[in-house]
Amino acid sequence: MERIGGTVGDRDYLGRPLPLERKIIVKKIRKYLWGPRPSWPQPELKEELERLRSAMGIPRSCVEQALEIYKQAEKELVRGRSVEAMAAAALYLACRMMKMPRPLDELVRYTKTTKEKIARCYRLLLRELNVKVPISDPALYISRIAGQLKLSGEVVKTAIDILQKAKKARITAGKDPAGLAAAAVYIAALMHGDNRTQKDFAAAAGVAEVTVRNRYKELAEVIRSTLTLLVKKVEVDGKTYVVKVLGGHAEIEGSQSGKPLLRIRITAEVGRVEGGHVVDRVVREYTITYGRYGDDNEAKGFAYARADAPGGREADAERLAAVIKALTGREPRMSRRSNGRIDVVCSRAHLESLRLYTELAEVIERWLKE
Repeated sequence: MERIGGTVGDRDYLGRPLPLERKIIVKKIRKYLWGPRPSWPQPELKEELERLRSAMGIPRSCVEQALEIYKQAEKELVRGRSVEAMAAAALYLACRMMKMPRPLDELVRYTKTTKEKIARCYRLLLRELNVKVPISDPALYISRIAGQLKLSGEVVKTAIDILQKAKKARITAGKDPAGLAAAAVYIAALMHGDNRTQKDFAAAAGVAEVTVRNRYKELAEVIRSTLTLLVKKVEVDGKTYVVKVLGGHAEIEGSQSGKPLLRIRITAEVGRVEGGHVVDRVVREYTITYGRYGDDNEAKGFAYARADAPGGREADAERLAAVIKALTGREPRMSRRSNGRIDVVCSRAHLESLRLYTELAEVIERWLKE
């Protein structure tokens, strides 16, 4: 039985280009009408896509979509072009179409070609197939970044809330979505007491560290809160405290070895929870003094428990630690000396969290630049 002849074009009855999904159907009809076509795409392309899928943990459905995309491209478009670049471009397009985007920089790390070549092939595919790709939502990157860093669901939820605030403030337009997501997850992790650096989040997102640093500054402007009347329940050394922050400020004063000191003063009411009630409420001002230490100028802060405070040094040190944890999400380290003195030690991570408060942000940023 002979096959029926006919012509199936790539445009509709009004002369408009068909969408990609329709082109795939048209290809199948053509195959039936005109007989088998030569093997397409090349075996090397399939091997390259499978290698990328395995290396990057990309779902197989994206690879299948990438194959379909490649098949739709005219031979003249792909002939003579790098298989690696075309495979990466088709996979990048497929992931975006299926709302599972991956950063272009991440693809580059796993190929032998350049970012420019992949981008060029990507633009060619868009033009040839007349595909309109939706703008990637930064929120689509959050789960993957959090998964790689093994962060909790609470961090993910906070990061999504941060991005929603940023969208309302209209600061996300034109920004790399992966970089925005990495910065949002970094801030959320800070708020939940994670000590990892911006470099860790940049690596998980597949973007440059400077991108995370710049997006962090922009997002911090949007989500900054005030110290006044911040109320939080925290646990320190097995005891539960309720912290009510009444106010605070920061100033640059004095120096150590020629390096300026940063003093952060916080006034708070702290009470211990006992039998379901808050007892032993104490109101006082706490001072954290940050300096630069060592050859690498590490930022480190110290606060000191007072012997004349209610309950003595030990009780005052725990209240101070509760204040710091309430503000930053992380408990400071306590150093007990032989003479009875108790130092409460804060890290650069604590300082980064304190930058998220309006009353402190400007002075902290100025000190970090000095």
